[in-house]
Amino acid sequence: MERRQGATYLLAQTRKAEEALKKKEIDAKTNPLIQPLPQDWETWPNPIVYLVVSQGKKDIGKIVLELFANICPLTAENFRCLCTGEEGKGNSGTQLRYAGSIFHRITATSVQGGDIVSFNGTDGDSIYGTRFAHENFTLRHTGPGVLSMISNGPDANNSQFLITHAAAPALDGKQTAFGRVVDGLSTVRKLALLSVVDSCPLDTVVVSEAGQMNRTPSKTRAQIEREEELRALDRERVAKEKEDERKNELEPDDEFLTALKDKVRRQVKRKVVAVGEEPDAEEADEAERIKDAKKIVKKSRRRFF
Repeated sequence: MERRQGATYLLAQTRKAEEALKKKEIDAKTNPLIQPLPQDWETWPNPIVYLVVSQGKKDIGKIVLELFANICPLTAENFRCLCTGEEGKGNSGTQLRYAGSIFHRITATSVQGGDIVSFNGTDGDSIYGTRFAHENFTLRHTGPGVLSMISNGPDANNSQFLITHAAAPALDGKQTAFGRVVDGLSTVRKLALLSVVDSCPLDTVVVSEAGQMNRTPSKTRAQIEREEELRALDRERVAKEKEDERKNELEPDDEFLTALKDKVRRQVKRKVVAVGEEPDAEEADEAERIKDAKKIVKKSRRRFF
């Protein structure tokens, strides 16, 4: 009896594993979080950035990340600029760069860092100001290697980020996922295994170096803002054109109104003459000229025929 139950259990587990594999194959076609990095990643349109992590004088490893600028362009651009440090100082007066910051918190599902102001998870800054809004919640925290923002409230994103080392469905709809680890997931797992007290690492874990790897640069903040302005102008222009078309359909133009008035006036004059009333002077002169012309034509016909 025990042997039969064991065989049934193994069969059920095998079927469950097959279903999970099928689901993974289906997800791989649509989910960018588990797509393989292409061979031509150096010219890949999405930015490829890196973080070098060290503990004391010892390098833990390098984490290479793809930022989904095609899904979350504003959030990806913020992270890219913080990796390169190209934006200089922010509103807080600190340098907008991840190099020199620390991983301040390690939880059961993620490693967290990016507080470039206070280095303890209570503050941060961004290229858009002290805070910026959630861009979208399109991507889910489905497993290890998801790069996501940390916000201390609604639309309170700054420089803080997390990288999952396990699935974190509780973050779905609350934090904006905007990238993934393409190399160095083992480094993330090493961070997850560090000794902690109240989720804080006992030893300081520093981002000793950060930057961008691929040659194709992401769009700058000015380019993104300009594109947003152009799109807004296009929307206004299209709305105005539609409004003008609607008005033209409802309100006839001046030429049409003038022609319509002339037609009505002529019809009224014909009716007035038909009932025997006196036409105006112009109409009478015109009628007299037409009669004279007809008489001349009749006389000429009699003369030649």
